[in-house]
Order: sequence, then C-alpha cells, then structure tokens
Amino acid sequence: MSRAGESLLLQQAIVLPEGQQGYWQLPVQVQVNGQGVKVTAEETSLGVRLTLPAAGDTVSVVPTGAAKLFLPAAYRGDIAMTLRITGDVPE
Repeated sequence: MSRAGESLLLQQAIVLPEGQQGYWQLPVQVQVNGQGVKVTAEETSLGVRLTLPAAGDTVSVVPTGAAKLFLPAAYRGDIAMTLRITGDVPE
C-alpha cells in the first residue's frame, strides 16, 4: 500500500510459477460523511489500519480508478489470486 495525497494505492503481489512476480493495484479514496479526507495508513499483521482526522457518521473506501494487473511481458500461463472483502455490502 502506498499513499499519494487523499488517495491510497492498494497493492498486492502475485507469485507466478518459476519465481516470476506480478501485482495488482487499486486506487481508493477514504471518505468521511461523503467528503474525501487525508488519512494515516499503516500496514499491520491483520491488514491496514486507517487513522481518520475526525469522527464521522459514515466512513467509506471508494475506488477512484480501475484495478490494474501487472505481469512480466513474457509471462504465459494461469493466474490465481485471492481477494477477501469483509463487512456489509449494500445491495
């Protein structure tokens, strides 16, 4: 994960066969009560901890761009990765 202004860039490595590596990225923005805020982000053994500048009634993590997958140009083969999303998902 990296930070750039009010956006966070979530990133996860993908281990490919024969020791090759790739990764995917998703840019997101944290919003409190519908307004984008700057947050402090820290990776922990349990995930990512976001420290907000102020309390709010609602906190949202909103994608700000497309998810991107980066692989070596010469890679040919299958890709397998697990994404885990927890919490309530609106219908």
